[in-house]
Amino acid sequence: LNQFNKETPQTNDNYGMTYDYGSLMHYGGTSASFNKKPTMVPFDVNYQQTLGSPFISFIELSMLNEHYKCKERCDPRTSVKCEMGGFPHPRDYEKCICPGGYGGARCTERPSGCGEKIQAFTKWVTLEDVVDNNRENEDFLTCNYWIESPVGTDIQVRLLDFTKGLSVDGCKYAGVEIKTNKD
Repeated sequence: LNQFNKETPQTNDNYGMTYDYGSLMHYGGTSASFNKKPTMVPFDVNYQQTLGSPFISFIELSMLNEHYKCKERCDPRTSVKCEMGGFPHPRDYEKCICPGGYGGARCTERPSGCGEKIQAFTKWVTLEDVVDNNRENEDFLTCNYWIESPVGTDIQVRLLDFTKGLSVDGCKYAGVEIKTNKD
């Protein structure tokens, strides 16, 4: 196999899950570049910095559990009903493995720790948070802000400034993820 072959649904089984730009197995956007310019660009350029993560992603964890049939161990009649794309933990059917930004027994709660629930307003509101980690670390501080608004309204977010030197392939020092898609 050539590492640059384009895979298709016929040659690669993603178990019904979306393409994972944040995959541990994905090359970084500037991998093998001699001039620091991108060697690959995703169809959605908003994911450029996501390419090449050094950490396992939730989608990869879910695929592994699907591939090794760990999810089949959980009896759907007796195991917890997970929300937000989470799935029952294969060794504790009363707990869910939740995607980033979600927690609690059923993935319906904001994870404990840094961050908060914020009500959106019709005027701009400033939220300031400092990202200052400059070492590669899988368990770096995670702050989860849930911005809520009335049903049928849109939320706008504007990112104004970032700590210099932290913008690298795979967001291995720090990152900002704004969840707007179902997955």
